[in-house]
Amino acid sequence: MPAGKVAYQDKACPDGSKATVVQIAPLTPAPQAHVGFGPVMLPSVIGAPAQHYGSGTVQGRTTSGSARRRTEAGAITLATPAAARKRTFDERQSKLARGFPSTPTLRERDPARYLAETETYLERGEKLVRTFSDVQAVDLFRRDLVHTGTTVASWVRFTLRDPARAEGLYRRAISLQSGLPRPLADADTPRFWLADLLRFDLQRPEEALVEYRAMVANLNRRTTPRDSPDSAFERAAMQWFDAEIEYLDSRQRFSEPLDPTSFVVGQFVIEGLARGIGPGDPAVAELWVLLRNGAPGTTERRQAASRLEALSASNLRIPATFDFLPSLGSAEQVAAYLRRHDPSGFQSAVAFAVARAFALQTQRRQPAPGEGMSIATWTEQDRALMLRAEALVVTPAKRSARVDARLASPEVTWRGFLAALRAPDLAAP
Repeated sequence: MPAGKVAYQDKACPDGSKATVVQIAPLTPAPQAHVGFGPVMLPSVIGAPAQHYGSGTVQGRTTSGSARRRTEAGAITLATPAAARKRTFDERQSKLARGFPSTPTLRERDPARYLAETETYLERGEKLVRTFSDVQAVDLFRRDLVHTGTTVASWVRFTLRDPARAEGLYRRAISLQSGLPRPLADADTPRFWLADLLRFDLQRPEEALVEYRAMVANLNRRTTPRDSPDSAFERAAMQWFDAEIEYLDSRQRFSEPLDPTSFVVGQFVIEGLARGIGPGDPAVAELWVLLRNGAPGTTERRQAASRLEALSASNLRIPATFDFLPSLGSAEQVAAYLRRHDPSGFQSAVAFAVARAFALQTQRRQPAPGEGMSIATWTEQDRALMLRAEALVVTPAKRSARVDARLASPEVTWRGFLAALRAPDLAAP
């Protein structure tokens, strides 16, 4: 290449990004410019007015700090426009995060100001996401915004008792979640919470029905292999949402057999969602403090009963409080509580099925000293009370679960298992 000639070449970096290599034929020694990990001799032309290559600028020193710069024989790697945009996004995201919230204890000291600052943060974050939609790292930030919006919305709903404002926050979280790739968008959490809010707080069941159907549609679009652990979670969620849709459509309570491979998994999914109530719902948090810090006595049980009766209606009150329901004192009161928070009956069926599944393991177990109230520590009187409550609220199945012909006998199952090993077939019994 003739002396002084400049050539450009795009190259892939080890981290997957792209960079432009500027190849300059050697000339006479000139002032040093610090590039990458050490000085490299540059031709005197570089010391002239600044030369711009994409987002990089060379004038004695490179000014782009986000891309990795390296030196080859007479070559300089400059930041590309993509790398510069990533750096700009990082800087703006960091600046936005530093201002939210303005003080660590703001939510407790000044809830109104905390909410205003949160809404401003989410609004600016949403604009940042739109501006830098071409930057790959924006998806992680968008997921964090979804989590923040959903968590704060539940706090607004259960602590500030402002369902209208909570609705706006849930809808913003849904909008931010739209288009996120899996696994970042695996959970429809904000949409579920919106459906729950529309149904119980705002008394708009038709709109809640729209959200439940949207969640079913999202599940139907997935192509998860049946042998994947995610498949059991999805089947549990599908049966749950279908039960809510059927109740809202026809007022028919859930009466089908629970999916035998997913009901326990379903309970854990539901309970995981319910755990999200705690930080934003002081009433549930107080119940946990009251009943989980040691075996409750008569006084604690009476206090718990009063607090349970005062809870606002929500589908996820069942998994969040099921362990404590014997505190209500009678099967009839437990049944009334379950019908209020779980009109379809699906949550109740799952909770009682889980209690039965663990009954043999726990009924002979002695609670550890200081262990709080849970299914595992129910007394014999508690278990008897809950069995009576189950009979009042759980509708017997209209039809038995389908029998898989491959499981007709131990011999048939064993032959199928051996055949699957030879195949191999991970979906076999």
